[in-house]
Amino acid sequence: VETYAVIASRSPRDGKVYIDDIVIFSCRRTNEIQPAVAYWKKDGVALSLNARVHFYTNYSKSIVVIEAVRKDDNGLYVCGTEESSNGTQLSSYEKRLHVKDRPFVFWQVGNVAAAIQHKNITIRCDNVSTATVAVFKDGFLVHGKRARITHNATGLDLTILNVRSSDAGRYTCWGSDGVETFNSSTWLTVNRPPTITNITITPTSVENRQWALLCETEGKPKPTVKWKSKKLPTILQYENPLLLDGDHDEDINYTCIVKNAAGRDSRTVTLFTSKTKHYMVSN
Repeated sequence: VETYAVIASRSPRDGKVYIDDIVIFSCRRTNEIQPAVAYWKKDGVALSLNARVHFYTNYSKSIVVIEAVRKDDNGLYVCGTEESSNGTQLSSYEKRLHVKDRPFVFWQVGNVAAAIQHKNITIRCDNVSTATVAVFKDGFLVHGKRARITHNATGLDLTILNVRSSDAGRYTCWGSDGVETFNSSTWLTVNRPPTITNITITPTSVENRQWALLCETEGKPKPTVKWKSKKLPTILQYENPLLLDGDHDEDINYTCIVKNAAGRDSRTVTLFTSKTKHYMVSN
């Protein structure tokens, strides 16, 4: 006789809950004639109190609360009234509890991913206990010839071919177990390899014969600049513009080396300076 109802706080129809949920079993009598709830059992053994299990009981109702439910809480829970004098159980109701791994999705790269312009990138979204998985960029479903989604046993791989600057944005991996939805987002940045756009020489003081050698660059993130030359002191290697003194009356090579997370570039120029003239030749 289904006199008492045992209800889980999640999915009361099938008794399925997720790890770390709070589970509530409620058992009440349906009329004044029936006696009060007398016991709770799990798998035939009296349910005992502990740090996670609490009882709340009055004459007509008994509630059991299990905090931070675990896999070892799986089992058949039964509530019932006192037995009759001949040992016959007057009334009881039972509910089986099944604790599942909590569904979730996550990007293996974490919260930030970096791609290189004109290269391909593949990022993986793993999912646990979810049936449906999809990917959105800035709120729109990812699709197109350059975006390929490959499903596998643990989730999916998103591959973007020939990455462009416009591919930068927030990518959200979305999953559902049919009851709840879960998502994880990562920000994709697109790095551009460094390029040297120009090297210029400008007199800063004709009287003192001083020159400024400037290496102009592009790239993302901003490239670092390093100069290399046989007559250049180490302390000046990272200055840009590079300030040069005096007249050398000879050809001297200066190499500009630029680097960032996406790559490197270099260019060498030959510089000649004297009291009367200067020139620079790109190699």
